[in-house]
Amino acid sequence: MPISEEKLYNSRLLTPFLKLLKDRYPDIIIADILEYARIGAFDLRDENIWFTQAQVDRFYQKCVDLTGNKNLAREAGRLAASPGLLGVLRQQAFGLLSPLLVFKALGQLCAKLTRSCVYKSKQLSKLKVEVTATPAAGTREKPYQCLSRYGMFESIITGFHLDLPTIDHPECMFRGDSHCRYIISWKRDLAHWLSNIRIFISSASLLFLIFGLMFYPPKTFFFSVCALASLYFAASFAAESALRKQAFRSIETLQESASRMEWLLEANTRNAQLVHEIGRVLVNNRTVTDVLSNAIQAMERTLGFDSGAIMLVDETGQLLQIRESFGFSLSAVDVLESTSFNLDNPDSQGPFVMSFRERRPFIIENMVDTSSRLSDRSQQLIKLLDISSLLCCPIVIEDEPQGVLAIANQDSLKELTRSDLNLLLGIAPILGVALANAKLIEDLAERDRMLEEYNRKLEAEVDLRTKDLVEARDLAMAANQAKSHFLACTNHELRTPLHSVLGYTSLLKEELPATEYAELCSYTDLIEKNASVLMSMIDSILDLAKIEAGQMTLDLRPTYISALLDDLRLTIAPMIEFNNNSLILDNQLPGEYKILIDYNRLKQVLLNLLSNAAKFTENGIITLRSFSKPTQLCIEVEDTGVGIAEKDLQYIFSAFTQVKENHSRSSQGTGLGLTITKEFIELMGGNISVTSTPGKGSLFQVSLSQGSSR
Repeated sequence: MPISEEKLYNSRLLTPFLKLLKDRYPDIIIADILEYARIGAFDLRDENIWFTQAQVDRFYQKCVDLTGNKNLAREAGRLAASPGLLGVLRQQAFGLLSPLLVFKALGQLCAKLTRSCVYKSKQLSKLKVEVTATPAAGTREKPYQCLSRYGMFESIITGFHLDLPTIDHPECMFRGDSHCRYIISWKRDLAHWLSNIRIFISSASLLFLIFGLMFYPPKTFFFSVCALASLYFAASFAAESALRKQAFRSIETLQESASRMEWLLEANTRNAQLVHEIGRVLVNNRTVTDVLSNAIQAMERTLGFDSGAIMLVDETGQLLQIRESFGFSLSAVDVLESTSFNLDNPDSQGPFVMSFRERRPFIIENMVDTSSRLSDRSQQLIKLLDISSLLCCPIVIEDEPQGVLAIANQDSLKELTRSDLNLLLGIAPILGVALANAKLIEDLAERDRMLEEYNRKLEAEVDLRTKDLVEARDLAMAANQAKSHFLACTNHELRTPLHSVLGYTSLLKEELPATEYAELCSYTDLIEKNASVLMSMIDSILDLAKIEAGQMTLDLRPTYISALLDDLRLTIAPMIEFNNNSLILDNQLPGEYKILIDYNRLKQVLLNLLSNAAKFTENGIITLRSFSKPTQLCIEVEDTGVGIAEKDLQYIFSAFTQVKENHSRSSQGTGLGLTITKEFIELMGGNISVTSTPGKGSLFQVSLSQGSSR
């Protein structure tokens, strides 16, 4: 840390200078000196404040410039023990009964006042001591501070009502030595000489009593004894009076120090109590109103100021409004509650707006001297509230100012101190947290209320929707029953004539070749083929209806997969050969591999896949492949046909849907084959997937759980 920025000197060291200026130079404006030194007047009233070397140098230089007194440091040092001032040394040292004891404790006493030097003392005799002042590392004092030490040593001696001491200064850091060394000697006080005279008289009287009768007549001896006794009593009275006065002065100093310590203790107790109560506000209050009310009450009880207020920004973020206050008259309270401060005005110089906008404390120690710098509105408000001094600081929540905390004096003589500012700066963040928590709780409560209201509306809508769904379900069930009845009737009505057509067609195929109408046999083949297609379509529609109605059942039996595949190869062979295709059976399963499955439904599924492959492949290869995984049976149907476009893959398992392929002929069917295939596979606990490349072919894979295989 640079020398000019390190805090080295306690505020109490400047008190003797201020006393000297007020008594001897009343025309000098002390505020100008403090402003030049960048020192606040409230800082001088706080014993916990320390100043830098630069601040002290500027203070002293300005004092010398204004007074023209280059010996000012020594003269101010002599006031350190003045009774009217209750100087810093008098507070700390003059209860120690003698200068020698004070000098012995000098190192500890000075450590409370300065960090620039380390003081050590050494007793040379009962009336002489040696004091050394060694600069601390990184510090650099100025010559006037050496003069100030002269005055301080003189004040120690004169503080005991002794004559000015003799001070020799054989070594000085400003003459090139590493430290300053002082030899201080002083004379004894009156009480000591009177005590010695009393002892001398008492000794002389004792000798006279022993030998007086031997040399003087009785009458002369008697009068001599009376005279010596009178002298002894007079000397004793004078000595005791002097000692008593000295003791009284020490007791008075101790009482003054004790009173000040008691005042400091009470102030610290009040501050701790306030922090405790504000902390309790943080924990126990759930609404912003309760937080503000309890916080202002705690401030009124413990701060010791005439009045105070808490201001918060409104919802728009443009106005600063007073929410709680104490210490103001009823008429003033009415004015405060109706007053707001515009935060959008960049020219506003009001203390509350500036503290909020700049996020820093704002202090007015003397309203009379400062009012000229305020706006007309602020002056009118301050006059109405009868404020003599003001201290305010921002309430910041999550790095954003949310309000201002202010305390003020009206008639009280209490002066603002740095401790008051520090206390307010400590309270403001706690209050900010309490307000943020209360606001969060209020927001959560409002959200809960809105959520509860929304839930009620949602429940009402759900009830209404449920009612509609029940009605729709009932209608759907009725429609499904009607559909099932219709399909059952249709099944009977369609199958009966179709069976008749197929039967008569079979008879015609047997009889026609032997008749003169033999050329009509080709037509009977066409009739039989189309009737079979129509029968297959009816079966598909009925199967889908049963699946959707949940009436489809499975006939699960242990099935040898190799036997099923051989059966499929024979069944599908004519259709494979129709488009000049070839079938490859790639069975990777052992011959004894079996699985618990519905034989007919699995055969129907694979026939659908193989027939689709044969239908959309010409002069190609169709592969029927089977293999097993640890828990699954996999059967694949792969072709080298036209393939399926990627955009159409999502629709191929939809009912009554046919994908338009780039094929030389339009496909026949209802669009139910793959739909029923997928439903059967899922009914058997499996799944089906497809991958395809247009122009290269498709691959359908059926995966079934092995169940009780092998």
